[in-house]
Amino acid sequence: MRIKRIIVENQVKDSSYVKNILDKMKHREIVFIDNYTDWFGRYHKPYLDKRNNLQLFLARKQGKTVKPAPEAYGVSGEPHYYFVHAYNCIYECEYCYLQGYFRSPDLVLFTNHDEIRDSMTEITRSFNSNVWFHAGEFSDSLALSHITEEWAEYSNWLQQHPNAKIELRTKSANLRGLRNVNPHENLIISYSIAPEDQVRRYDRSASALDARLRALQKLYQRSFKLGLHCDPVIYNPKVFENYRNLFLKIKHFLPLEVFEYLSIGMVRFAKDTFSALNQNYPQSALLAEEFVTGSDGKKRYARHIRLRTLNKLKEIAIESGFRSESVYICMEEDSMQTGTPALLQQ
Repeated sequence: MRIKRIIVENQVKDSSYVKNILDKMKHREIVFIDNYTDWFGRYHKPYLDKRNNLQLFLARKQGKTVKPAPEAYGVSGEPHYYFVHAYNCIYECEYCYLQGYFRSPDLVLFTNHDEIRDSMTEITRSFNSNVWFHAGEFSDSLALSHITEEWAEYSNWLQQHPNAKIELRTKSANLRGLRNVNPHENLIISYSIAPEDQVRRYDRSASALDARLRALQKLYQRSFKLGLHCDPVIYNPKVFENYRNLFLKIKHFLPLEVFEYLSIGMVRFAKDTFSALNQNYPQSALLAEEFVTGSDGKKRYARHIRLRTLNKLKEIAIESGFRSESVYICMEEDSMQTGTPALLQQ
């Protein structure tokens, strides 16, 4: 691992959680500080320094630990939240929005999981319906889970809160952090996937497609609930053929009907992320795409391209064997959920 220095807040240094992490990461410089915010992102650190000069912060998350998810983030009709358990990721996906979100690529692992679960409990009690909590908004849920080992407590928490659901989003084939986690009806492990060419081209250092599918197969054999995210979809002339082949490939590992859901969303960039992409990957093919800037300031494909592509991919997914009610379009306005025949034929 490329982590050379571990920076620990004094207020958490004596916790068993921190001690367990430090025991697993010996032979690294350890520095003790009062507040991680005095160090993390205080000065700009180049994003690509993550390749050989990462620092790891162990700290208490201040402020809100659980926040409402954006519109069209998950399955519609139920409230969605994400909980903040970490900042940044060891992987380097070319389109990742984190490169334009934080001023530093250094990792932050938050230690106050009891407080996070307390916030989740309070929110859960305010709803009579199911309520979703997503991990992986600012990091990969499994990439370092063999070091952090926090997910067993979250699975246990679900036993006391039957209307809560937890999703762990990942691109990692690292399942060691789930060895001591009991499968639960409302704990969903979801993988972001894409056709093999896209994974090789853009998902730098993340687990290969076959490795992700083997991980899904192992989780299925252990009776974990599973989800898939085809997000981001990057348009190309063979996009429909490529995704048809991807769904066929998945079927070699496990049945498509077992997935709780499949989300489909097209690549998009906030202004700062697109600027960072230009700086970090000046030769990226993504920079040559014909994006338009929407009213929210994000760069996307033109609406008619998104409409046709998303609805056609949804159709292909259902034809391939996914349950129709399990496939949804994510991170788009409601009017994008169904297309007109004229647009779909363009």
